[in-house]
Amino acid sequence: TVLWEMEEIIGQMAHAFPSVFSFFLPEHIPDAGPAAPARLVSPESQLLDMPKTIGWINGVFSLIKFGLSECGYGFGKWPGTGHCTTDGDYTRSNGMLGYRPAAESSASQIVDELATLLTSGRLSGESRRYAADAYNSFIDETKALTIVQQLIATSPEFHSTNVAALDGLGARHPPTRSAPSGEPYKAIVYLFLEGGCDSF
Repeated sequence: TVLWEMEEIIGQMAHAFPSVFSFFLPEHIPDAGPAAPARLVSPESQLLDMPKTIGWINGVFSLIKFGLSECGYGFGKWPGTGHCTTDGDYTRSNGMLGYRPAAESSASQIVDELATLLTSGRLSGESRRYAADAYNSFIDETKALTIVQQLIATSPEFHSTNVAALDGLGARHPPTRSAPSGEPYKAIVYLFLEGGCDSF
């Protein structure tokens, strides 16, 4: 495979869940952190720990800088050629991100395009200004583009499918449990068959 040891690096790999229950339980509430007192479920935090967080950041930053390779603790496997010394050198990669801004684009135009591509336009105005300022602080446009992509990849908007905004409402109240209705119901049974199944 092109993606290499993802279970070890980030704790999960596409189409390779460890059981019929996926990678984590949907009702998991972490023991610590801001989600615990707010009584927010956080299924992904069941397998999230600091080594996997660092592994994810290293992998994404490497993907941006070197393409899909093992350079900088990336997600890829060494294809057998090239070096890991220069950002933007993709000779050692199995693939790369293909975004290139239009000529003469301003920093804010580039950030807006990347916000659309990476966050479906949800990137906040404050994060956009911060990214545009970072872009303008570099003379080398390749390095500036790398930094902006890394900043957006570490933003809350990149990691969610809704608008990330502080509302100041505080913790949620515990949900009220409803009494069982006693009505009949149907259940779906999911069989987890690991490996190939040619016929019945």
